Amino acid sequence: HHKDSGNLYGLRKSRRSYTTHYESARACRCGSTPLRRSRGQRSLAARSGLVQQVPEGLNRRRGDSGCWRAPDDAKTVGCRAPVRLARLEELDHLALIELDANLTLIEAGVPFPEGPTATPRHLMEISLSEALLFVATDPDDRPVGFLAAAERDGGLYVGEIDVLRRWQRRGIGRSLMSAGISEARARHLWGAMLTTDRFVPFNYPFYASLGFREVARDAMPPSLEQVLADELARGKEAARRLGMVLRFDED
Repeated sequence: HHKDSGNLYGLRKSRRSYTTHYESARACRCGSTPLRRSRGQRSLAARSGLVQQVPEGLNRRRGDSGCWRAPDDAKTVGCRAPVRLARLEELDHLALIELDANLTLIEAGVPFPEGPTATPRHLMEISLSEALLFVATDPDDRPVGFLAAAERDGGLYVGEIDVLRRWQRRGIGRSLMSAGISEARARHLWGAMLTTDRFVPFNYPFYASLGFREVARDAMPPSLEQVLADELARGKEAARRLGMVLRFDED
C-alpha cells in the first residue's frame, strides 16, 4: 500500500473550503457536459475507460491475468488487478477507497491535523477530465485502488494513490504508478513529482524504488513547492513532508 493523503493539484484544503492556484478551464462539470481532452490526453482515453482499449505507452501484450503491463516494469508489476481509466460513476466509490486507506496511515503513526478526509469530488473530476485518473480493479471490474494525477509545470503531478486495505501488499500500487509513469512518457512530459511522508515505511522507500529522488524546495517545480507549502500551512509536520521528483532524462 502506498497511500499518501494528498493535496491534489496544489490546493489548500480545509474542512470548509478548497482553493487552488492551478484550477482553470480544465476543470470540467462532468455531470452536465462531455469531457474534453487534448490530443495528448486522447493517447490513453477511450472516453469511458474501456478495459479492452490498449493505452498508448503501455505494452500491447496482455499478461496471463488480463492486465496491461508497463514495458519498463514487466517483471515487477503486480498483475493481479488490471489497471484502466476511471469512470465518472465510480468517483463516490473511490472516495470510500481513500477513507479506508487512511486507516493504514493512521496505524503507521501519521498525524491528520484536520482529520482523515477524501479528496474533493471536483478535484477528482479534473483528473478524470485529463485522462489521468487510473483504477485497479477486481475480477468483477470494481475498483480496489486508484491513482489521481494531473499535468503541472510540464510534468505529471501524482496527487493521490490509494488501495483498499484488504488488497494491499499485492503490487497494486506499483501497477498504478507504472500506468501513470507510462502515460507521462507517452505525453512527452519531463517526468513525475509528488509529496510524501518521510517516515512511513511504505511511502518514501517505495517511491525511491521507482526512481523518485528527494528534491530541495528551491529546486522544486513551482507547483510542487506550492503543494508542500500548503501542506505545511494546514498543520502537517515539516520534518515529515518532502517533495520527490522522477526525471525521465536521468533514467
